[in-house]
Amino acid sequence: MDNMKFGYRCFDGSLYSYRGSKDEIRATECSVLIRNCTAVPRDMQPMVREVHNLLTPVGERRMGKARSLMKSVCAEADASNISLLLLVSEDGRDKLVELYSSIGFETVQNDDNAYVMIRNPQVAEAVA
Repeated sequence: MDNMKFGYRCFDGSLYSYRGSKDEIRATECSVLIRNCTAVPRDMQPMVREVHNLLTPVGERRMGKARSLMKSVCAEADASNISLLLLVSEDGRDKLVELYSSIGFETVQNDDNAYVMIRNPQVAEAVA
């Protein structure tokens, strides 16, 4: 993959897919928006994507769908050599930080203004 596309990613429990708009997302799918990150300098923007609105329908929670979706998003970012940045919401913050940390995100800001995490591209280790 040459470059990570902007738009929605979905996971329904078995299929990871790219969707251009939220209108294409079904109510049973876990979804996340990948968008341009205007919080970084303009010259860095091609190398960074913002992860926004990770959502899992209420009846589909606690099944690992958000984790699977984010692992797929991370693999896509790794293949494109893209860093992922996100702002962790206050609602359910402890669980979200645990999830994001488990897939390679690191906290870069934790103060009264915001809780920000970043994941730099991971390079697969060569197997001898």
